[in-house]
Amino acid sequence: METFGIPLDGILEELDLSSYTRNNQPANYKLIGFLSHIENSRGEHVIAYIKDGTNWIKFDNPKKQQIPSLQDIEGKGVAFLYRRL
Repeated sequence: METFGIPLDGILEELDLSSYTRNNQPANYKLIGFLSHIENSRGEHVIAYIKDGTNWIKFDNPKKQQIPSLQDIEGKGVAFLYRRL
């Protein structure tokens, strides 16, 4: 089975959606969390990541781990949470 989602190198940490608003009003967003989907020989798994200051926090069942950057994250992004700036 092929893993679904967006490859992590394709995740946008900032979005500018002003071109989709009336009169190009500012609509800037910053990524503050997302879910990552992993598939391996043991099955499928979803991990949550939340932005905390400059670091990402990985929530994997009972485990919590600090991740310095998106390059250190596993899997593919499947759901994203953005905050309007």
